[in-house]
Amino acid sequence: MKRKHLAIAILAMGLLVSCSKKDDDVMPIPDDGSKRFVVLSDIHLMHPDLLVSEGEAFDIYNWEECKLLRESPDIFAATLERTREYNPDFLIVCGDMTKDGEIISHEYVADKLNEFSQQTGAKILVVPGNHDLNNPHSFRYDGAVSTPEPSASENDFERIYALCGYGDAVARGPRQLDYMSYPTDGVAFIGVDSNEPNTPDNAAVQGGLTETQVSWVAEMVEKAHADNRYVIMGMHHNLLGFYNNAAMIRGANIANARYENYTNEQVVTDLCNAGIDVVFSGHSHMHSITSEKRNEREIFSIVTSSLVNLPLAYRTGSISPNGLMTVQSDDVQDVKPSNGVNLIEEGKQYWLKLSEYYMYKVSKVCWENEIANMLVSEILDMHSREEVEEFFSERAKIPFYKFTYYTSNGNEHLFDPYKNFEEAKAAVDGLLEFVIGRIAQKYMEEDDELSYEEAVENATTFVNFIAATMLGMGLDSAKAMIYEFLDSAYNNYYGTDFTPVPDDFVTLQLSK
Repeated sequence: MKRKHLAIAILAMGLLVSCSKKDDDVMPIPDDGSKRFVVLSDIHLMHPDLLVSEGEAFDIYNWEECKLLRESPDIFAATLERTREYNPDFLIVCGDMTKDGEIISHEYVADKLNEFSQQTGAKILVVPGNHDLNNPHSFRYDGAVSTPEPSASENDFERIYALCGYGDAVARGPRQLDYMSYPTDGVAFIGVDSNEPNTPDNAAVQGGLTETQVSWVAEMVEKAHADNRYVIMGMHHNLLGFYNNAAMIRGANIANARYENYTNEQVVTDLCNAGIDVVFSGHSHMHSITSEKRNEREIFSIVTSSLVNLPLAYRTGSISPNGLMTVQSDDVQDVKPSNGVNLIEEGKQYWLKLSEYYMYKVSKVCWENEIANMLVSEILDMHSREEVEEFFSERAKIPFYKFTYYTSNGNEHLFDPYKNFEEAKAAVDGLLEFVIGRIAQKYMEEDDELSYEEAVENATTFVNFIAATMLGMGLDSAKAMIYEFLDSAYNNYYGTDFTPVPDDFVTLQLSK
């Protein structure tokens, strides 16, 4: 990020030094009249009563989800206790309050937030996430049995969180859960519902904003500025991606990434033109800050990680009287939950389980796809989905695990990200070399006059055909896209078009 003024740069450097957190430090509290705030996201709280007894039902569910759901009440309580020390004027939660929208879990979260508000005087501001409303995955688990649990509707959400933005909103938007609030002097918060509706048969993941919503946001910005207030915005889905090809590979995280009539490009441009400087979000379970420019205006997308996945991070921030916003990060990795697990080690195991789940998904796709099945069964001599899964697991499970674990921390790496990038790249190369080598061997068995070089050339041509058929691009293009994705994910920025911003600290100037 290019600092616009030397004074801002000097202030940022001074704050960065003063905010370096030691184990016994308390978060710094601005004393210059700034308004303080906290941002949480993806609490995914599972009410303790929903896990009647451990067993197959919950284990199967959490194999795909891979979240610290059992520990979620303790993590949430510890986070509120930690942030109480910061004495915030308001607290934002960017959706996915609950495991899957269970009313009992929503009421638990709302009670704790309202209690926090009463004790600190902080205004609570929430927006819904894709897990929070009409969710078909809302269950109670008892051994091997899953029993449906009532999931909140939009009316339930508005009722339960009446004290968290909806009850005293200064304006309501085009969707039921859009609103604008004035949480403290000089500040306006615009919260929008970015979720695709869930159905009884489908829990939607991707989301976005409509032109009507963005037009309403523009009207609210104008109103707030007329009332002499700085504006911040919150939604669940990310406004911007945070590495190359993010929209293609993780499009479900990025608002309007796959919409044809109103694209992410248009949303970003329209929000910039409306005067939005910053959008807080969650959803991706990664900790990231990126920015993009439109017509000399810069808009920031600040993504806060999930409280039930490493790095268990949240954000604190402040807005000075002249509109200088600072945002920094903290975490609760040192929390000792009541069940006695080590959250860091347990969290790593969940990332490993996620890697195992994706190995299963890839093997399932390969086995069920007609062309891929022909490749793995007739050429690679794998005759069951389990064999295919073992093949991928041996070569890719650990590099993929490290990738998900490391990149979940944004730029706040505890390990050497470049080394793991090389490991991941080598895993991709190894997979392709093995496949091409096996195909070449088949060619040579069928034609004993064929040289090894010719067989490899023929095999590469065949794999190019497979890639073009399944992915819509040649092998070299597919490899380049994967390498670019991996590399930029570790570096966490968009190369020449985007400037890398440290995820644990940022300053920006709000407009009025």
